[in-house]
Amino acid sequence: MPLRRIPFLKNTYYHIFSRGNHKSAIFFERRDYERFLEKIKFYKDQFHISIVNWSLLPNHFHLLATCEKENDGLPKMLQCLLGS
Repeated sequence: MPLRRIPFLKNTYYHIFSRGNHKSAIFFERRDYERFLEKIKFYKDQFHISIVNWSLLPNHFHLLATCEKENDGLPKMLQCLLGS
């Protein structure tokens, strides 16, 4: 995630999305979606993030998230999630 000078604020909604390179698929079968949701559940608790809504499509995903604390938990959660 690029350097952000504005802090992520508590109880503010953030739209997060990511897509595969050249619009290529990132989810190939049902288990891929399930595993991604398991990882989100694990990391959101670890970094104090609430996921309000999500949409998983074959080549990208969207998350609507809020921070439970004013900290850098959201970028750290995404770094762990997308690197796993």
